Amino acid sequence: MKYTDTYGNKFFRRRHKFEQAEQEIAQILIEHFNPVSVLDLGCGIGSFLNLFHARGIEVAGCDVGYSHAVKYMQPEIIPHTFGFDLGTPLQMPKKYDLVMSVEVAEHLPEEAAGQFCQNIVSNAFGWIFLTASNTSAGKGHINPQENQYWIEMMTANGAEYQQHKTNLLREDLGGLMGLKKLAMVFKMEGA
Repeated sequence: MKYTDTYGNKFFRRRHKFEQAEQEIAQILIEHFNPVSVLDLGCGIGSFLNLFHARGIEVAGCDVGYSHAVKYMQPEIIPHTFGFDLGTPLQMPKKYDLVMSVEVAEHLPEEAAGQFCQNIVSNAFGWIFLTASNTSAGKGHINPQENQYWIEMMTANGAEYQQHKTNLLREDLGGLMGLKKLAMVFKMEGA
């Protein structure tokens, strides 16, 4: 079974239980980064995109399980989303001042990790918010890694790790979705 086969209707149908926490996280991201545009790589059913879009922020998002996820998306988000395997090269028509990927990296095979990080960096001109689980306990967690692995991978692709900004954001995230220890913030040169 390919990793892309994991994300069917059953997987996305259960994602609504995280919507409240995801909306709180989106509000925290707005407070920290004040984005004008957001790209969510691995957007699932678009919970993060919903709040950003409602605030007038330009949004785009993609997910490998899009054909299933789209069934559970809010109608106004659908035109801003598309299906995509993040283990393959992605070049959006524009760059975004916040590129985010929450709990996605660990779902990609290790051989796709470099391309995934390159996709994040090549589509950002401002801030990057990344979380990745370091445990194999979750459904489809085939590449759990410690934060340092992702920091090295992202910096090798041109992003600058922001320890101070990461610490501030982690404090505000608190216990939301267990992200306090997993959140990482990067900045693109010139941002």
